[in-house]
Amino acid sequence: MGNHDLDYSLSNFESLAPACNFPWVVSNAIDRETGEPLGGCHRTVVLDHHGWRVGVIGLIEYEWLETLSTVPVSQVAWTDYVTVGRELARQLREQDKVDLVVALTHMRVPNDTRLAKEVRGATRHERTRQTASCG
Repeated sequence: MGNHDLDYSLSNFESLAPACNFPWVVSNAIDRETGEPLGGCHRTVVLDHHGWRVGVIGLIEYEWLETLSTVPVSQVAWTDYVTVGRELARQLREQDKVDLVVALTHMRVPNDTRLAKEVRGATRHERTRQTASCG
């Protein structure tokens, strides 16, 4: 989920998301009113693709919340992306028996780099041409 997906309100997103032909994922932002991932998104998704089981998590940095014009920060319970990344990567591997964990992130490069360094087994997706070496 990106911050602009909520530009016209949380309820607008929730009404339009089911029409999409892909799952929406946000793993570390929980709506305090519902106790569910923000916008009714999935916390994790497991995809079976050509014999591979792929676990997908969606992670945001705290600053992402501050860019939302229609959702007050106080409505969202945010958990550090490294903490959630570790927890869900382990859960997906042990319980869901995935072969690969992919973290789709909406963060700046320093935070992506921290995630890649501190969460063993997560594969980093970069939506820009900007890349960083993780050592």
